[in-house]
Amino acid sequence: MSQEFISSKNDIHASNDSWVDSEKTSPARTWSNFIFGKFHLLSSLTLTSLILIGMVITFSIISPHFLSKANIYNILEQNVVFGIMACGMAFMIITGGFDLSVGSTAALTGMVVAYILKRSPEALLIATLAGLGTGALAGLCNGLLISKVGINPFITTFGMMVVIRGMVFGFTEGQSIYDFPFKYNIIGMGKIGVFSIPLMIWIFVVVVCYVILRHSKFGQYVYAVGGNEKVAHLSGVNVDGIKILAAIVCGILASLGGIVLVFRVMSALPQAGTMYELYAIAAAVLGGCSLKGGVGSVLGTVIGVLLLGVVINGLHMVGVSAYWEQTITGLIIIFAVAIGVISQKISSKA
Repeated sequence: MSQEFISSKNDIHASNDSWVDSEKTSPARTWSNFIFGKFHLLSSLTLTSLILIGMVITFSIISPHFLSKANIYNILEQNVVFGIMACGMAFMIITGGFDLSVGSTAALTGMVVAYILKRSPEALLIATLAGLGTGALAGLCNGLLISKVGINPFITTFGMMVVIRGMVFGFTEGQSIYDFPFKYNIIGMGKIGVFSIPLMIWIFVVVVCYVILRHSKFGQYVYAVGGNEKVAHLSGVNVDGIKILAAIVCGILASLGGIVLVFRVMSALPQAGTMYELYAIAAAVLGGCSLKGGVGSVLGTVIGVLLLGVVINGLHMVGVSAYWEQTITGLIIIFAVAIGVISQKISSKA
């Protein structure tokens, strides 16, 4: 009797194994493995670049003016602030966190810079240093709360976002700060020859961040902490210190973006930077930064910024209502990220 039971049990296992094998080799699964496996062979940077190229081709067919020099320049100019912030966000995401307070930090920085220049019109250097210091302080607070206190990055940075935004509205009583010298508009919209000053600032930030992440010990430690925090700690890496420094870098670049923004609009608005943090995170993730940490690049983040910029600009060019732009942009972000996630899961199972 027991032998019959064992025999039937073995038959069940055999049938299950054959079902699993047939499931693995089914036409649908074979084709999905093939398609997404091919995508996985591409780097995240290449995949995002292909999506970007596809969007450019699509919008250029729909709107003949999309590829005009003026519009291309417009896309780059409009995304400078996002691009600067996204570079800082890449540091945070690669370490395994993110920062929801960068938009509020940019607004506070703009307020500080505008206030100083309104009182002392020639104190540009002092105003700039004070603005960058504001971002560094915000980043330091985030880093300490995340690493030393052990609060989740979402709760920490969300709380800081609310606190800082409240400070901005409290200090300004909801009023904009302006009446500082218009000559500083050159920083936000000026040119040196044919080269845009804000675009040159963004390129400089990209180059510096690329060198730091790829060719410095700090950059190696950023990837190590995000990849496996425990292993990094056992290898002698100061995990808390790296997290704090990454948060400070993110805060400084948020402030730099805020400085460019305030000199672009020549006014410090209390609501400035709203939703910027979400676009910065989206751009970094589109560019291949994993929210789990340990993966990502500055160049990929730049491609992510350009992809978002092309989508928003293209929707506007083809006449899509502004009320639907965010919905369509969000769907494209979800689609682009989903391709990468699905391809990684399928290729890991193959």
